[in-house]
Amino acid sequence: MDQCLLKHSPDIDREVELYTEIINKRDFDTSQFKEDATTKSKKGNDVLDKKEYLAAYSDNILKGNGNTQDAILDSNKDGVSDSKSLAEILKDKNYDNYIIDGKLYQTVRNGKGVGEYINLNDLDNLLDKDALDKGVYSEQDLDKIYFYKSLLEKNPEDEKARKNLFSSLYDVTKSGESYMQMEELENTFDINLDDAVYSENKEATTPFIQEQLVKI
Repeated sequence: MDQCLLKHSPDIDREVELYTEIINKRDFDTSQFKEDATTKSKKGNDVLDKKEYLAAYSDNILKGNGNTQDAILDSNKDGVSDSKSLAEILKDKNYDNYIIDGKLYQTVRNGKGVGEYINLNDLDNLLDKDALDKGVYSEQDLDKIYFYKSLLEKNPEDEKARKNLFSSLYDVTKSGESYMQMEELENTFDINLDDAVYSENKEATTPFIQEQLVKI
């Protein structure tokens, strides 16, 4: 057992260093949005509007300057650290074959998508402020997407990170199925369904990225 740990010690050290780098980068980025979402109370205390913060986290970090499919985490603005877009990551030679007709698949065989998939055009709505208000995604979801995308940016050949990123995006897609159906009804029949609740609001009991260090 001890020999095995010694053998893999350099790999473990590199993993810890990489995870710590991602955590620090995430903390730096989100601190900018927390600052913008913080106001002073009558007693002079700082009060964070969590919904405004999470909306900014999703909009500015996850969606960047444009459509989600083209610019997730493309955030070279407002003091936020540089980062490639998700589209750039997916267009890497290791991953571009997983996108077929605007759908991101977990598995592709003989040039055809198999099983579960994500409609990339839906992500723009699923990660917006209205979806947040309806409980479609949580800070935990954003942390997961950020984390695995960052791992892929560091190592495009990380197959485990690719699968985990897909799973994280797919969770949001499944959570928002009813939300997207209601959005379609609103657009089709010109009605307002703002009082509808589409998913339970999910709160992480332990910050996701911190859990990754514990698992090493």
